[in-house]
Amino acid sequence: MAINLIVRAEVVDISGDTPTGSDIYLVDTNVWFWTAYAKASVSSSYQSGYDAYLKKALGAGSRLYVSGLSQSELIHQIEETEREIFSVTVRRKEFRHNHPAQRASVVTEATAAWAVVQNIASTIDLRVDQGMTARVITRFQSCAMDGYDLISAEAMIEHGIPHVLTDDGDFAGVPDIVLFTANRNVLRAAGAQGKLVVR
Repeated sequence: MAINLIVRAEVVDISGDTPTGSDIYLVDTNVWFWTAYAKASVSSSYQSGYDAYLKKALGAGSRLYVSGLSQSELIHQIEETEREIFSVTVRRKEFRHNHPAQRASVVTEATAAWAVVQNIASTIDLRVDQGMTARVITRFQSCAMDGYDLISAEAMIEHGIPHVLTDDGDFAGVPDIVLFTANRNVLRAAGAQGKLVVR
């Protein structure tokens, strides 16, 4: 079934965009996964193009940020991919506790990936306090996003980060941000709803 996206963000197609030195991006976990994890291309979610855009942004002097939540989400994605490479029939907890050599591989891969992220981006301070949780619940009522993304969206707004680089179409529902993506479904929806912009 097709996803009916309501696009509130301005959307930029990264395939035709050139980053500038004044750009400030929150880079979402999926981009870090594909860019920093050596085995990302074996994942069914793998998308190319984001690593090239990141390189152009770095070359232009853009400022890149990461949410601290991306670390836990990245570890989770790497562990799932490593488990699928090892055996799709082994359950997550069995993989984690009963296969120490594989667990060591997950730790090595996740540590290396996070080092790449930290070498490229600055981590924004993130306080998940009563004020943040209240804002998250409010946004949850109007935006179809998961918990990680709700907190990341609030954090980027709180820190004045206007752009998000992601393949996740859920960010399209956040008003007052600019979504940089190669996600074809998001780009089609944004075009149809008059939210696709060219810089």
